Amino acid sequence: MQQQEGYGYGYAGQAGQQQQQQDVGGATQQMGQMGLDGSAPVHARRKKDRHAYHQIEQPAGTVPQGGPGGQQYLDRQPGQASPAVGADQAAAPWMQTTQPWQSQTLPQRAAQGPAQVGTPVSMGQHGGQQPAGMTQGQQARVNPDQMPSVPLSRDLPAEYYKTHIYPTMEQHFPPPATTPFVAFDQGNASPKYARLTLNCIPTSHDQQVSTGLPLGLVLQPLAKQTDGEQAIPVLDFGETGPPRCRRCRAYINPFMLFSNGGNRMTCNLCGHPNQVPEEYFAPTDPSGVRVDRTQRPELLLGTCEFLVPKEYWSKEPVPMRYLFLIDVSAESYNRGFLQGICDGILAALYGTEEESTSNGEETNGATEAKPSKVPAGAKVGFMTFDRSIHFYDVSASVSAPQQLVVSDLEDPFAAISPERLFIDTAECQYNVTHLLRSLPNMFARQPFPEPALLPSLNAALSALEATGGKVICSLAALPTYGPGRLHVRDKGQSATEDNEREFLRTDHAAFKKCQADMVKAGIGVDFFLSAPMGGYLDIATIGLVAEKTGGETYYYPNWSYPRDCLRLEKELSHTLQREQGYAALMKVRCSNGLQVAHYSGNFTQHTFGADLELASVTEDSSMSVTFAYDGKVSVRLNPVATKEERRRATHVEVRLAFTLVLLDERVR
Repeated sequence: MQQQEGYGYGYAGQAGQQQQQQDVGGATQQMGQMGLDGSAPVHARRKKDRHAYHQIEQPAGTVPQGGPGGQQYLDRQPGQASPAVGADQAAAPWMQTTQPWQSQTLPQRAAQGPAQVGTPVSMGQHGGQQPAGMTQGQQARVNPDQMPSVPLSRDLPAEYYKTHIYPTMEQHFPPPATTPFVAFDQGNASPKYARLTLNCIPTSHDQQVSTGLPLGLVLQPLAKQTDGEQAIPVLDFGETGPPRCRRCRAYINPFMLFSNGGNRMTCNLCGHPNQVPEEYFAPTDPSGVRVDRTQRPELLLGTCEFLVPKEYWSKEPVPMRYLFLIDVSAESYNRGFLQGICDGILAALYGTEEESTSNGEETNGATEAKPSKVPAGAKVGFMTFDRSIHFYDVSASVSAPQQLVVSDLEDPFAAISPERLFIDTAECQYNVTHLLRSLPNMFARQPFPEPALLPSLNAALSALEATGGKVICSLAALPTYGPGRLHVRDKGQSATEDNEREFLRTDHAAFKKCQADMVKAGIGVDFFLSAPMGGYLDIATIGLVAEKTGGETYYYPNWSYPRDCLRLEKELSHTLQREQGYAALMKVRCSNGLQVAHYSGNFTQHTFGADLELASVTEDSSMSVTFAYDGKVSVRLNPVATKEERRRATHVEVRLAFTLVLLDERVR
């Protein structure tokens, strides 16, 4: 009986039971259900109601509104006493049909004290004490004001970092990933380049499992810097290269300890003592700090770049080379995708007409030469393809663009030497502009419906194999011609779990061989795809080449000209003008207690433990690393850590060796 009182399902007490027994044949109950007695109908409670739903009654002490029984409360004069509970069962709050959300005023809290028999319990009570009449199985209603707010936790840091910088060693918690901020490098890398999934690293595997969260690192090695941040220093240590640990090959960093008067250098990752090279020696002060520490950026900053000595070069570095591979098939022309690609490339190379007019470059009806927007030193080449492959010579030595056709799709090759295929866009602006404006009309007369994609990629590979670079390829239809032709794989089948897994898998051996050869040559591929009428394009197979080479795939499922031209133009400009490199190798090292368990991202890794190969790496390239425990992790490092704590702290080093757009190879 006490348990039923606590639940408050409209139990009326013994008085209501006696009154019901005095009714003749249950007539009063029947009239009440039909609404003939002037009171609200009482809902019959079945046994399953207890488990199916809870009928929400109005708490005791609440002034009900809008109902026959509640009207007497509204008509009551000030100072008039309220009816006692149990005096009139028809006017009792739990007998009314009105609900709390139907009232214009919020329900008031019930008076504190022992709950009377049949009094429903207010579920709006808060606090650490259990409300009177509430049983152990019930829970108090959650206050929405006390719940964590995602927008608030996002907007407050964004407002704070508008006027504050983020020092990387003075604060433990980094800004949210969506918050723009200015970082001040104090020895730890900025969260823009490396961000842990957990702000506090668990000391053991059991603690990490109890959190239910993975321990990993999200990397964006070439992330764009914000205005106001210090530029990353580029250091040249000559032919010897920067000092490194002899055991784990870690690079010199601010957390390595110097002892024995500056002659010994202890690695912060593996703890191995190393002899300091003579050319790098400097004495230490009584606290063990090198006297030239303030003059050594590698001992102060968490992010540095070292020039790679020539003995470590895999090939002679050359300026970045971009090769545009344009689809000129019938679908590309009819849908306006060819026109949009040509206009987008022109805007990416020289800017739009609006930009030229705003800069005052158009005078007296004559348009002067526009400055090239391609990174300094980079060169550009052009190819088109349908059933055959076309190379274009737009160098300054010819008066008009020249076309050379390769019809052999079994063994494609570069019909033009790289010296004439890749040109400086500033010197050859007339020929480049004339070619891109003429391409849609050139292939409007006899367009071929089927493009041959794989032979065109192999031809581009032969043109860039000696130097490496970047291929920017457009495609507007399923490549169903020549070697490496693709077919529609779904064939109108109903989507099932097995079919979807098969459609997302790449089983084409020729495309796998192509991407492996491109990774070996240091050639990245970016695709701009437009499905015919939103149809099938087999992006799982085509996008594999971009995925394994470190590139990107831009997809326009419902391309419409000129609606999507602005988006295509902006993405082409960003692809061409952002900071990037090629032929990159990446390695992640961590201190004792942790080991790398898994990598995720767009790259190629032949065997576990080997370096990650990225044929192309840009400021948008990112990957993630998952760590596993091989022991107990040491204490965390804090800004006032002692020498022993610095030696035992957890550290992660990320090394990225790449060839920049400029003529040098670097390690970041």
